[in-house]
Amino acid sequence: MLFFTFINGVIKMKKFIIITSIILTILFVLLYIIIFYDYKTSEKTKKFIVSQYSDKNKTINTFCSDYYEFAKAYNKENDEYYESMNLRRTGEKIWTGKYYKSINKKNEKDVEVVYKNEKYYDSKTGKEITDFTPYFQNSIIKYADLETTEEVSTGIISDHSPNIGYFRGKYLDKKTFKEFFKNSDWNLEGDLKMDVYYQSKWTLYYQMEIKTENEKLHLWESCRYVK
Repeated sequence: MLFFTFINGVIKMKKFIIITSIILTILFVLLYIIIFYDYKTSEKTKKFIVSQYSDKNKTINTFCSDYYEFAKAYNKENDEYYESMNLRRTGEKIWTGKYYKSINKKNEKDVEVVYKNEKYYDSKTGKEITDFTPYFQNSIIKYADLETTEEVSTGIISDHSPNIGYFRGKYLDKKTFKEFFKNSDWNLEGDLKMDVYYQSKWTLYYQMEIKTENEKLHLWESCRYVK
């Protein structure tokens, strides 16, 4: 009698262990999916890029909340060209900063800027600066033109939160990109590498980098964006 009671107890214990193991496995899988779905964020980041670069009529005031940074570099024949714009909002729809251009690292233009009435001005002379265009006013980026090459994940143990998005891949619309660098020597050879990072909560920080494989043509644009 005791033997059968023992056997029955063992069977019940095995059933309990099996059921418990199945439940724990299901919970582990669900937890893994929930955590890594948020941290592997290329798809939601691509949608974010498309939403930001969807309207060429956007302005500094509608694209950014309090700062904007831009830089581009390219080669033409044997010369290296560089251009940058850095702005901070200092009042109601008024921004100040610096606009810089150089050839072979020699100053061509280095001016203090005031941005108001959706135009850029030399703060000292009051003359309008007409040779600068942000990239977000130049191109509409389409979802089909973004190809993920690496899924960037911050992992489970991380100081980052799920509101952070990454995209690392290729920008396929080389013709449109070339239009922005029309004075460069680039003839569309090679891939365009693209890295985008953004935060969808709190700081709303965003930065985008696009460059050719040989890195002789380089674009960088960043701001605290308007949500």
